[in-house]
Amino acid sequence: TPEDLPAAPASIAIVAASRRSSQLEVSWGLPVPANGIILGYEVVTESQRTGALPTASVPATSFSYVATGLTPFTNYTFRVSALTSVGEGPQAVIVARTLFAAP
Repeated sequence: TPEDLPAAPASIAIVAASRRSSQLEVSWGLPVPANGIILGYEVVTESQRTGALPTASVPATSFSYVATGLTPFTNYTFRVSALTSVGEGPQAVIVARTLFAAP
């Protein structure tokens, strides 16, 4: 069968152990169905306070991304999409808040 757009990445989550005042790590699983060979992932990180950060390109063999340089105690939205040769599939979305900065 010919390739098509992939589904959204599965099981998007925030990795609790990596949560800091200036960083968050988002993880995900393979899209089901993949509809072809996954070439990589695009991760958009944004907040209402600071706007969107540059889009990160993640290799197909990685299933997580660490956003650094974030503002303490701020909500961030992560949008993760998978890519096949046909293009970019729909986004999986999760919102998380960075921790308070220590005084």
